[in-house]
Amino acid sequence: MIEKGYKMRPIRKELLVNTITIFNYYKNENGDNDYIPSVIKQCVAYNKRNSFASQSYGVSKQNTWNILIDRRNSYCDGKRYLDFTEWNKLNDYDKENYWTLQEQDVIIKGSYDTEESVDFDTDDIEHFKVKEVLVNQDKDGSIHSWEVICV
Repeated sequence: MIEKGYKMRPIRKELLVNTITIFNYYKNENGDNDYIPSVIKQCVAYNKRNSFASQSYGVSKQNTWNILIDRRNSYCDGKRYLDFTEWNKLNDYDKENYWTLQEQDVIIKGSYDTEESVDFDTDDIEHFKVKEVLVNQDKDGSIHSWEVICV
């Protein structure tokens, strides 16, 4: 779920020291699941939270990650941010020139800088699936930051 809201508090720069790689999920022209990686450097803060979910068999504990991405990263890794509705309309080749945030994306801590494809089901890479994206805006409607909730 993508939500928009207002958050005017400036982000303290000393908190934004982490690097992540976002793997944007899409169905390629052959109909296969595929990902395009984009590295977001040094404008990211993240923290781990424990949450509890009600299940039919009781309550289960679930770790979630809250990731805050500052607007200074709207252009990073040689790519410009594009809203996911517009990004999904692009052809496979043009998707490589942009990054976005949407459910089903995958995030890893650190930089993934290899051209090899990654299989999150079989590779031994700690990763988090995007569950929710909050777009925080300034009063003029410009993006202030993105808050990403991952499981």
